[in-house]
Amino acid sequence: IPREFPAWLEEGVAEVFSTFERTRNQVKWGTAIPYHVALLSQESLIPLERLLFIDRDNELFNESSRTSIFYAQSWLFTHYLIFGERKGPRNGIDLYLNALRNGAAVDVAFRDAFGGDFRDLESELRHYMRAGGYFTPTSPVSASALDNLQIVAAPDYLIEAQRARLATTSRRYDVAAPHAARAIALAPEKPDG
Repeated sequence: IPREFPAWLEEGVAEVFSTFERTRNQVKWGTAIPYHVALLSQESLIPLERLLFIDRDNELFNESSRTSIFYAQSWLFTHYLIFGERKGPRNGIDLYLNALRNGAAVDVAFRDAFGGDFRDLESELRHYMRAGGYFTPTSPVSASALDNLQIVAAPDYLIEAQRARLATTSRRYDVAAPHAARAIALAPEKPDG
């Protein structure tokens, strides 16, 4: 039972929403990332059946560069699942994660959540990539609402907890432990530490 998002989904969501930007009266996200698009046009896609099992120990998962085919394809697949016109249910990601949490086999969870098997979705993904029409959602926002938006620094305990989590994802427990200890000392009542 996964206790966290699969690596492809966690990184794919991060990549999709990394393009969030505000213009005068709107916000938008999901803009195509040029270096991902270029890489995807030059390299072969990782079979989805393999992509789903790549974890943080895999050589394709390289947090320091974030330029590998793993990140590009994770972005593409997540973008497609969130914004693409597809045959499967619109809430496929939620269905997939819930099925995995409930003990379903990956291939069964995948088929039920995304409306096809690995080969079906790979074909759809290739078509989505070749079409190149990556939808970029926008939402209007009043200028006064954005002008009144206040950015507040995260509390120290939360910063320490996030540093610990980041170190833990790369299995640097020696680095994570002092950050977690500081998070607990700063806010023992909070679960983050």
